[in-house]
Amino acid sequence: DALTTADVRAAADVVSGAGMVVLDGNLPVATFAAARALAVEHGVPVVVDPVSVPKAARLAEEVRDLLAVTPSHGELEALGGAAALLGRGVALVWERRGASGSVLHAASGAGAVELAAPVTEVVDVTGAGDAMLAAWCHAVLSGRGHTEAAAYAHEAAALTVASPLTVRPDLGEMLAR
Repeated sequence: DALTTADVRAAADVVSGAGMVVLDGNLPVATFAAARALAVEHGVPVVVDPVSVPKAARLAEEVRDLLAVTPSHGELEALGGAAALLGRGVALVWERRGASGSVLHAASGAGAVELAAPVTEVVDVTGAGDAMLAAWCHAVLSGRGHTEAAAYAHEAAALTVASPLTVRPDLGEMLAR
């Protein structure tokens, strides 16, 4: 809540040199809009995690011109649906469905691609969404396509929920196997 548009402007050099900018719904609307606009101005792809239904709803008009948005089903409805987001310049809508997997809706017109979640023993779900998004970003920045990156991200989430730790210290090692 304390981040301002002035903070965003002060980070212009960092943003301009970034490979990707990830924003979440916890930001104030004006700060979110300024960060998205700055990244777009510098040609840096933007990914958005809406965080919750109420936060998605308040940011709905600003969720545009993105590489990807990663809503749950409820957050997707609050944002106006996949077709609306694709129409607002979002290249990929990655609808996350927890243990039921996810659906990729792409602007490329390839149709929806459903991905199953790996079967795993659930110990604690805390941190799974963050691990999933971080793994997807890592995979995309490493040159993987969106579907392959999403499958990799599902593995990261499965490994995270199987751990009692919010941030699994051996996640990178486990994913490398």
